[in-house]
Amino acid sequence: MRQVSLPELLLARRDVLKAEVVKSFKDVAGSLTTIDVGGLRSFRAGLSKAIGVSEEVLGNLQAEFVRFDFDGDGRIHFNEAYKLVKHHLWAHLKRLGCISQVDVVRRSLDEAGYRVVRTLGRGSQAVVYLAADNLGRERCVKCYAKDKVTPEGLSELKDEFESLQWMSCSLIAHAFEIFQDVECYYMVGEAYHGGDLTTLRERATQQAVTMTESWWRTIFSQCFQALAFLHEQALMHCDIKEPNIMLRTSDLSAPHIVLIDFGVSRAMATADTGIAGGTPGYIPPETWDAKAWFPSGDVFSFGVCMVQLLLDKVPRSNEHWNTRGLFLEGCSTFAEVMEATKCRQVPFQQIQDMPDLSGILQRVLRKQMMLRPRAPQVLEEAWFQAGRRESEEKQHGLTARPMHVLGTMGISDALFHAVGPKRMGDQLHTRRTIL
Repeated sequence: MRQVSLPELLLARRDVLKAEVVKSFKDVAGSLTTIDVGGLRSFRAGLSKAIGVSEEVLGNLQAEFVRFDFDGDGRIHFNEAYKLVKHHLWAHLKRLGCISQVDVVRRSLDEAGYRVVRTLGRGSQAVVYLAADNLGRERCVKCYAKDKVTPEGLSELKDEFESLQWMSCSLIAHAFEIFQDVECYYMVGEAYHGGDLTTLRERATQQAVTMTESWWRTIFSQCFQALAFLHEQALMHCDIKEPNIMLRTSDLSAPHIVLIDFGVSRAMATADTGIAGGTPGYIPPETWDAKAWFPSGDVFSFGVCMVQLLLDKVPRSNEHWNTRGLFLEGCSTFAEVMEATKCRQVPFQQIQDMPDLSGILQRVLRKQMMLRPRAPQVLEEAWFQAGRRESEEKQHGLTARPMHVLGTMGISDALFHAVGPKRMGDQLHTRRTIL
């Protein structure tokens, strides 16, 4: 038996939390809808006092300002401030054990209603099966042998499942359930038949698909839309690379991408640990230095993918790791990869048939993080806007809408302007119940 804390009640009563955020925001911003880093400091101080938590609960100001500035305009909008608060309260309650990780129920594949059709692949961590459920629908089942899963590994598996639930939309992989039997843990997701981007060029050639500028724009636009959605929901992928971007169907003439593998993804509200994760060759310069990820790091990683795809330099799993790749080629150690990432110049001049895209790539792959655009800013570039109508028609049904409890759409303009100066009083405190 315990008393529900005020942060728990606020997360349960999201309307009250939104109102309290707006009041504290207006105390600092007045009639403005954005604040600078100094304003964020004052906002954090006022709100933390109002809801009874320490200022540290609401994050490291310098890092959070950069991470939650979703549109990259150098200021924090009231909606960005709300999401900063919401996600940090969630992370705080999770650290305290008030929010537990997902429960991994016990049942076998048969009991769960899955029939294995064939093996899709085997890796160091899991065996991947194509299966059918009891309604005949295809599913992808990842099977993790328990004797190879450490307690930390199980915690990461639960976090990945939660992230996939949290980020569920048409551009990001969806996980249906997670369960276990005596020997294995199982994670069940959608089945994708288009392969990943590693061999995209070869398979497009086999299908006689002409890789036009419009075709590339469709793929790249969807990827940046997925990143924009991901970051707006306060999550960073931290391992964007060609093998982690799949195509939903085998018809490469109408490509529909989906981001997969959130095993090292990080919530923006999670405290940095000094262990960054990611794949050398795609890790941005600032992450090599700071051992921390920021949203524009995902943008940099996808920029690496774009150039490697266009110049046919995508690393292959069956080749030595330093034979291909912008920052891998010619390197023998991780230290050399880090140095190449920081100093090696990208051969943009080789992308001769798409000069406008070449200019975008130069900005996406800037070594200095603060000069790099965010995903929404990239999508506003003229090259992407030129094919917007065509892209929207092709992507009918591909939407990025949150489905998880943390994936709300935020504070509306109407709510922001409607909330008055009266602060939350004793009424909320007295409505706490005993669990």
